[in-house]
Amino acid sequence: MTCGCHLPAFVNHIKNVYNRSVTVRGKCQEAPGVQIPILNYAQCKDYSLFQRNLQCQTCSKMTCNESSVTSCPGAEPVCRFAMSMNGVTMKIEKSCSTYRKCVEAMRNNTLTCNKWTNGTSCVGCCVGNICNKNDFLDWTNFFVFHLTFKKFSEYKISAENLSKAMERELTTTGTFTIEYCGLDRNRTIFAIYSKPYSKTSKKQLLRNISQVLNTSQTLRNVGVQQSHIDLFDEMVCDESTTSNNNQTFSWPMTKIGTTAEIPCHAYLATRYCSPRDSEMASSQYMTTAKCSPFTGIWKEPDMSQCNDTVRITERLNDIAKSIDTANFDNISKEMLNISNKSIYFKEVDAELVVGIHEKMVSLIPKVSANNTLRSINNLINIPEEVLAGAEQEKRSANRLLDLIQDIPEKISLEEQQVTAIYSNLGIGVAKVKNDTFDGLFYGVSYGTNGTDANAWINPSPNPDQQEADAKIMASISLPRSLLKHLKDEERSSVSRITFFSMRDDKLYRVTQNASTKQNVRINSHVLAANIPNLSVSDLDESVNISFNILDQNATNPQCVYWDESSGLSPGWSSRGCGISKHESGKEIVCSCYHLTSFALLMNVYQAERETDNALSIISKTGCAMSFVCLVLTIIIHVCFRKLWDLMSSKVLVSLCYSLAVTYFIFLVGMQSYVQTMAGCKAVAVLLHYFLLTSLAWMSVEAFHVFLSVVVVFKRYQTSFMKNSSILAWGIPAVIVIITLAINSTNNYIKIAEVCWLNIPSFFAAFLTPVVMVLIFNFIMFSRVIKRLISTQRNKRFEHKRRKVRVLGLVGLMILLGFTWVFAFFAVREATKVFEYLFSIFNTLQGMFIFLFYCVYKKDTRDVIIESVNKRKRANPRRVVAGRRFGNEIEDRRAETNF
Repeated sequence: MTCGCHLPAFVNHIKNVYNRSVTVRGKCQEAPGVQIPILNYAQCKDYSLFQRNLQCQTCSKMTCNESSVTSCPGAEPVCRFAMSMNGVTMKIEKSCSTYRKCVEAMRNNTLTCNKWTNGTSCVGCCVGNICNKNDFLDWTNFFVFHLTFKKFSEYKISAENLSKAMERELTTTGTFTIEYCGLDRNRTIFAIYSKPYSKTSKKQLLRNISQVLNTSQTLRNVGVQQSHIDLFDEMVCDESTTSNNNQTFSWPMTKIGTTAEIPCHAYLATRYCSPRDSEMASSQYMTTAKCSPFTGIWKEPDMSQCNDTVRITERLNDIAKSIDTANFDNISKEMLNISNKSIYFKEVDAELVVGIHEKMVSLIPKVSANNTLRSINNLINIPEEVLAGAEQEKRSANRLLDLIQDIPEKISLEEQQVTAIYSNLGIGVAKVKNDTFDGLFYGVSYGTNGTDANAWINPSPNPDQQEADAKIMASISLPRSLLKHLKDEERSSVSRITFFSMRDDKLYRVTQNASTKQNVRINSHVLAANIPNLSVSDLDESVNISFNILDQNATNPQCVYWDESSGLSPGWSSRGCGISKHESGKEIVCSCYHLTSFALLMNVYQAERETDNALSIISKTGCAMSFVCLVLTIIIHVCFRKLWDLMSSKVLVSLCYSLAVTYFIFLVGMQSYVQTMAGCKAVAVLLHYFLLTSLAWMSVEAFHVFLSVVVVFKRYQTSFMKNSSILAWGIPAVIVIITLAINSTNNYIKIAEVCWLNIPSFFAAFLTPVVMVLIFNFIMFSRVIKRLISTQRNKRFEHKRRKVRVLGLVGLMILLGFTWVFAFFAVREATKVFEYLFSIFNTLQGMFIFLFYCVYKKDTRDVIIESVNKRKRANPRRVVAGRRFGNEIEDRRAETNF
């Protein structure tokens, strides 16, 4: 502190007038490097605290000029500064006073100068130029703002009258003075002066001014539009354009003393905004307005970093070492700028940037995720070959997918729901309560080229009217029963459901190609739904996902989900998903019974296509052969009376009829030309029914053999066929009717190009009967084998032929029922082997029945031969023999006819 005379004079005045001593400790600087006690300053001789002819400013405005200076006469003159609040308007009064009167007024400050509200009054006294400062005693601040208007010539008011009008509007929030500055580049400029209370910040005042200007009806009445107004709180360099290598760069308004940065190829172009120097020679435009904010001078642009990709790598390395909550905002902004250059990234850059974002995402619960989301959106623009290399080295694409899923789980959720969508990526988060959950709907539209993108969340499984009218390109609907599927402890932990969407499958494609080297073609956006920290599968009601088809020329739609099952390479899988609605070339609705990432696959994997083609050929060929063989079997056993009179033949014909219809439906109905959902579902219903009846007649066959071999029944023969027919044809009908009634026929869905049961219905209405039939047949088969073993010890001749027939029955039981077991072993590495076995044995059942019942079986051959011979010549002896042979069949072999 520099030494002065005012403080020593004040100490002397207190001593002389009030006879009190004032001690002042401290030193002041008398000369450079020379410190002395404050009260020992020797230059204060004859200096008086109160000087004659004291000059005081007496204006009552925020700014004062020399004409408002008054000489203050009398003893002990001081300058008096008074400030008061009238509503929101600050009143300032400056005047001359005496020391005693001013000090007396200052005593009331403790009562009237506490809060800056209506009626507040403060008084201060001084004897020097300190009273002439705008921020006297730090009670006030002084700020200057600038306002520019475009198209001012269209307004219905002059510049001077607009100044007064704005001043009147602004006085509702404080004390302002507005000055008209002039014209500059077709813009009309005004200066706004304000002296607010010291605790009012410049940012707060700027916000108040902006709000008044945007909502003032008076200004609207004279033609002022918000889009015409620009408000500045600093001096700036005006907008400017430059050219370099046939590329035009647009520089935004930039505050003096700062550097503008704009994207430029691989990195950034920079340009410094310098304050104007009176000696500075510049060819730039010089403003003519007397109080313009455009006083800055642009320096020449620095384009040296435009093609420097090494700078990207260096900067990413630096950022990776210094990420924490303190610098998160700055880092996230810088990462957003760097991510705009993602098309120039190298593999090392992709690996670094993913690692940085993993650290940033871990901090999201404490900071905003906005910039992080935008930069991850930009990272999807990294060239695919670069991402593929980074995926092989560091699994970068896979980790990026994990980040996209983690962000919605970690962001703070103050509102009921949050959505954000950009050119490549969208997210959604919704609060949920398990006792009031009524389903959720999430829909997205990416517009054209990433513009006009929108996202919606609705707290029900269906969109509201506004969403229904919007051009939603992909949506996912969660059923009301979603949370009921969870365990109690899981349900209590659920607080949110998260969604994300992606414009295309680029990251999935890179992840899959890097591990499996196979190409797929996804023809839709990608949608995902998750409950944090929970795996949701085997739902009672389906999750419905709607996709607009992107390429209208693509065919063979297939609903798929991203499968990352343990031990398997990640990839798209269609297991558990099917098509429930198909508008050709427009929209496809998929039904799945779990939560994960979903998409629409229009081209299947090449290896799977070859397998499917082979299985398709085997199935169609086998079904056709079996159908012909079954028809021949039915004809033989119906046309030859001696065979038709047997109970076993009636059971066999019923089984053959059911299987023949099943094969016929498969050959004719399960084809891609069944386009309509109604026709497709009808085929699925018929196939379901006749497969169940075939299974039922297999059980009847097994039970019939059990009764013939173990029980040796005679008394049941009259009612056996009637009761068996009612059960074998009736129970499947009941199952199919219940399946149709539940969920309004939607239990039958489209899978690829054909229809079949959805997952819950498949387990309940088909797989369960299959398992029950297999168990029942196995029990019957075991009892028959046991009976065979026990009869073998008797050595009785009448049982010998029966045992031979039952040994043949072993093959029949395997062919009619136990071949279904192959389907249960078709998992993991053995899938293809057992799929082939299942297809071969089950599609050839009809042929095996013909071979065993018509070709191999001696009884049937003998009846056919006898009939042929009888037609050739009428021989009485042979007729008798034939009759005797027939009686033997009916009496001794009916029960175990093969």
